[in-house]
Amino acid sequence: MEDKTILITGSTDGIGKQTALELAGLGARVVLHGRKGATVKPVMKEIAQKTGNDKSDFFIADLSSLDQVRAMGAEIRRKYSRLDVLINNAGVTLNRFEISADGYEMTFAVNHLASFALSLQLLDLLTQSAPSRIINVASMVHSSSLDYDNLANPRNFDGWEAYCQSKLSMQMAEVLTQM
Repeated sequence: MEDKTILITGSTDGIGKQTALELAGLGARVVLHGRKGATVKPVMKEIAQKTGNDKSDFFIADLSSLDQVRAMGAEIRRKYSRLDVLINNAGVTLNRFEISADGYEMTFAVNHLASFALSLQLLDLLTQSAPSRIINVASMVHSSSLDYDNLANPRNFDGWEAYCQSKLSMQMAEVLTQM
């Protein structure tokens, strides 16, 4: 992992943070993502202290906004000449119905659309860095079917069902890209 550059979305806590710690411990350049610098900078410091690896970097973006996803992708492409791994880890689970700035149900926007959009934004960089990988952190708790016509219905909103549908969408997109 010594010469690998790895971007991890949602890396300020949970699975993303632990993944960043582990990969930095193996010598990778870990590129963190968070919504606020105030939450990302302490994680960078912790990674350096725990692993002795100070090759981390970070980008700030609210993944509920596709404009911010695209801007982050463009900024990463400007700053880095290679990207070996993109780990789409960021996600939300909401108890109440919310709409993103782009008009999508918030869970679907963050958990699925942002990952897909960021992957597309970085595909050229990943391709030129081959062999490279995109890893989508999904879940075994997903719905067995999708109702795309009912993703943003506030009357029937169920936060758990929205989460399950977003993770199923992520898995389906991954399968489609492998065909």
